[in-house]
Amino acid sequence: MELRARFAVGIVGRSASARRDVLILEAVSIRFQVLAQVTLFAAREGVSFNFQFDCTGIVLSILVLCFLGSAWWWDR
Repeated sequence: MELRARFAVGIVGRSASARRDVLILEAVSIRFQVLAQVTLFAAREGVSFNFQFDCTGIVLSILVLCFLGSAWWWDR
């Protein structure tokens, strides 16, 4: 969380490196979240536990990528 707050301050200051780093961080975050969901779903076979798919983190990461990746948001 501290890392995202530091990037938020850099983005407010229109730092191109902060923008690039956030795009990389969110892309990595999506990969780990999808991998975790797939792993939990695959582990469900033969194991008795309650599996709930939570896509909130994935959706938020995609929204961050969309907003920071668009020229409209960055040029406003």
